[in-house]
Amino acid sequence: AEPLRVSLEDIHNIETKGKWWLVGASWKDNMVGTESKYSTDKMPDDLKKDQSMQEALLKLARKQGMNTDIRRTIFITIMSAEDYLDAFEKLFKLGLNEVQQREICRVVLQCIGNEKTFNPYYMLVSKRLCEVDHSFKVTFQYCLWDFLRECGEGDVGGLERSSNEKFVESKDVRLSKIVNTAKFYAALIADGALSLLILKSVNFLNIQKNGRIFLETLFVNTLLQLQTEGAQAVANIFGKAREMRTLSQGIVFFLVETVVQCKHSGIEEEEKKKVQWGCRIAQEVLNGK
Repeated sequence: AEPLRVSLEDIHNIETKGKWWLVGASWKDNMVGTESKYSTDKMPDDLKKDQSMQEALLKLARKQGMNTDIRRTIFITIMSAEDYLDAFEKLFKLGLNEVQQREICRVVLQCIGNEKTFNPYYMLVSKRLCEVDHSFKVTFQYCLWDFLRECGEGDVGGLERSSNEKFVESKDVRLSKIVNTAKFYAALIADGALSLLILKSVNFLNIQKNGRIFLETLFVNTLLQLQTEGAQAVANIFGKAREMRTLSQGIVFFLVETVVQCKHSGIEEEEKKKVQWGCRIAQEVLNGK
């Protein structure tokens, strides 16, 4: 992992901006209910000319729960883009600093969770971000851990969580949000933008209902996507988890106990066979055969 870049200026600004390098620590420059200095001047150029579109998207941003200026700006940038490459370019033209860039991941996941069905657009934007900057991979990992805790997996994150983090567990996570988020991470894992190591803090032996649905959906969709590329693709992706024995054993257990049954996936028998095929290959790889 790349080292965090904590500068002297960051140290001096703890009182005003908080310890941003601690996972879960509040960034005081842009907390809920405060106005930010990073708002209108960072709006995409084409939107500055189209006031009605800007106002409509701003209204939608608030409706979608984008509760800070920086999040609203990111949301509007993503939603007003012509395609995922256009979105990627416009996001970088916003000139966000490293701390602000993390909000892109949170906005993306919020959008995914708010959609009725999975929209691959957000995944394509995220994949491009992960390809150009490793820090996005790290942020998506922490966002995943946040989401799993929201699903009831309170131990996820362990010592890597901030000691002053306040996280409210919600047992009423919408099924569509669980499924969409799982499909998002599955696609990034299958494409190699993220690795299965992001699951390193998950206790597969003791998973709650929402967490079980999420992880089953994630593995099922990862395997279905990899299946089109053949056995070697499955071996390559799952082989990365072998470097962590506890993780690899946990995945094998979960594949055998849960994933092969495809209980929550709602897939056809033909696809179920493909998943079971993938599970067998993944097991062999993780067991070192």
